[in-house]
Amino acid sequence: MGLACIVYNPENKSILMSRRLKETGVQIAAPGGHLELFETAASCAIRELEEETALTAHSFLQYGVFNVINQSIGYHYIVYFMCTRYVGGAIVNTEPHKHEDWAWIDRTAFSALYSEGKIFHVYKNVVEEAGSVEAFYDKVDQLLSV
Repeated sequence: MGLACIVYNPENKSILMSRRLKETGVQIAAPGGHLELFETAASCAIRELEEETALTAHSFLQYGVFNVINQSIGYHYIVYFMCTRYVGGAIVNTEPHKHEDWAWIDRTAFSALYSEGKIFHVYKNVVEEAGSVEAFYDKVDQLLSV
């Protein structure tokens, strides 16, 4: 099972993302990884976020769970998308061998990267389910505004 940590900054309405170095082409993704044996999605999100960015989050809300299939590359995962609000702290690229530096990606930049095929393929399901990039960002904003 895979997991993506959507860290949302409500001040500039952006999501923390980075270019994945192991992917072919430019593939932008949020922090994330794999659930370990007996790990909950929330505890995995907290662990992955800290491992990859040195940020500490105390809670995550579930955005959704998606059956992600990309036959062209032999990829089939169930992926949890978990959301948290950025509340401050220094963002550190703790895995420079896996990622470029982290950056805040607003909906305009995400939309451009998405239309150019530069967003990691697991996000296609999320955008399709929401209906558009704008609706995806709105849903994240609404989920974390509660």
